[in-house]
Amino acid sequence: MIRMLLGSVLLLAGAASAQTNASYGETHRLKVRVEGETRKVGMFVPKNLGKKAYIPLVIALPDGSGARGKAFKEIGQYEQMAYEHRFAVVSVDITTSNTEGWHPNDAIQMERDVEAVVQAVAAAEKKAKELGFAIDMSVSAIRGHSGACYLALYAGLRRPDLFLVVAVNGVPKWFPKFLEFDSDRDRDQRIHVYRGERDHARVRRETDKTIEELKKAGYKHIASEDVKGMAHETKPEVFVKWYAAFLKGTAKGRKAAGKINAEADKLRADWKAGKAGVFGKMVKLAEKERKAGFGKAATKLLDDANLEAAAALKKAEDLAADSQFLPAAEAFKAIEKDYRGLPVAKDARTKRSTLIKGDEYKAAEMLAEALALQEAGKDEKADALLVKITDKYKETVAGERAEQLLGSR
Repeated sequence: MIRMLLGSVLLLAGAASAQTNASYGETHRLKVRVEGETRKVGMFVPKNLGKKAYIPLVIALPDGSGARGKAFKEIGQYEQMAYEHRFAVVSVDITTSNTEGWHPNDAIQMERDVEAVVQAVAAAEKKAKELGFAIDMSVSAIRGHSGACYLALYAGLRRPDLFLVVAVNGVPKWFPKFLEFDSDRDRDQRIHVYRGERDHARVRRETDKTIEELKKAGYKHIASEDVKGMAHETKPEVFVKWYAAFLKGTAKGRKAAGKINAEADKLRADWKAGKAGVFGKMVKLAEKERKAGFGKAATKLLDDANLEAAAALKKAEDLAADSQFLPAAEAFKAIEKDYRGLPVAKDARTKRSTLIKGDEYKAAEMLAEALALQEAGKDEKADALLVKITDKYKETVAGERAEQLLGSR
């Protein structure tokens, strides 16, 4: 995923305090540390959450205008909407949303802001558990206006594991850098982009370019709006209206994803315990998750299993390439058994079948038998077998070895 240029990042323990808004909920004060620097984090939690509530999270990035990159000047405008639509809001102090704008040359500064966001999410999840509810990360959103668009796009597109939704409005400048990264791109991310009808001409143009470039990159779910009468202003209510409709329309799929997550956790435990039949179940669960349209737990579990199996297959292939044909055949056989249910099992069976039908394997098998006879003191039988190998499989690795053994007599 993101290649961090950072040292260790530590979460500060707990919340310093909580401000109560009797109408809508509480704002909790958290802190994170990035490269030895403290960043303030605000977390708004709507009141009257039920027991074991499971609610979405919006990361609201402060822009470079009145908020000047400060979390607590950004979060207040979401309180009523978060209460009405039942989601939590987190904001964190950032440095890349200033009025001068951000440039790709400032990569370290941007990476630090990305890490601040990542750690703010972790701090929010931890605080949620302390308060008796959980964050539904399957539909978490990162949102920025104006100068905060830079971080929203940079971080959001690189971390689809954290953000299903990336939302921006009034983009001051599109940079190709937003789409230049090594991690896997998730073209199923939901993108929400809007601009003001009366916004600056340059901002309107750059916002349109943002939509155009994201479409070129293959993102399949892009919603865009041109807000009548709106100038260069944040208007988070436009985003929240879209987000609330999105949450309502995906409630069924997200409920299914929650159950799948629990099944994935159980399968992972069964896998680590060495239980049989888990891989076929993983494949079915990942397909079920795909159909639900939400969640990544089953897909991640299957990816991890496939990676482990691929590593085992590579070792078996390396043995064969190193002319260790008998151990390679045994390794392929073990993979076929141990990873039954995954595509790699069929691949291993095919490779083993091809290997044992070949002259190299047959000669190696005969050589092993001849060496065992020598070890048992049955030299005449061993020599007869070595002669047979040189006659029938002279061009093989074992044939060359048999010839050497006969010549040393």
